[in-house]
Amino acid sequence: MSVTGVVCCGGKDNTGNAVDTGRVSESETGGLTEDGFGPPSQEVGDEATGSPAVWVFKNLRATIEYSEQDKVSSIFGGDLTDAGLVHLKGLTNLHSLDLFKCDNISDAGLIHLKGLTNLQFLELIFCENISDAGLGHLKVLTNLKKLSLEVCKNITDAGLVHLQELTNLQELNLLGCENITDSGVAELRKALPNCEISR
Repeated sequence: MSVTGVVCCGGKDNTGNAVDTGRVSESETGGLTEDGFGPPSQEVGDEATGSPAVWVFKNLRATIEYSEQDKVSSIFGGDLTDAGLVHLKGLTNLHSLDLFKCDNISDAGLIHLKGLTNLQFLELIFCENISDAGLGHLKVLTNLKKLSLEVCKNITDAGLVHLQELTNLQELNLLGCENITDSGVAELRKALPNCEISR
């Protein structure tokens, strides 16, 4: 089965068809685990549409898009936290992750992005608990093409050094990052001459 629409919190997809509610009832699962994420008997699995990992993100009100091969290709928003990001493990075909205003995500959560080697688009707008240490976890995401760190106020020039290894980066949004200096941006531009940096 191929799911081409968006799986969200109820309603219809972009073709007008009804989609999964995105919120699984306790009667369907046998109850939540202590962390509130999933059925006690399940562990993080593969990328199939019914896998435990997908169950977690739907329960956290994230919007999910699938590829034609029923692999998770994009995750948008929701009530994601550091604990929720643990369940990204195994989603190796993920190419887009949007964590806009997920202000409960910190440096500790970003370590769980390390295995997302096919990730191309990452939005961390208004994730104000992210600092230079968190950017250190992103330097292995060498297929990133677009990274938005808008209003991540704890990032400094020291954090930009980690981004120098993202040689495929084409767009970087640093708007509202008030602790970044002209000098730090200039050094990054030297390392990433093909990247358009907004500040």
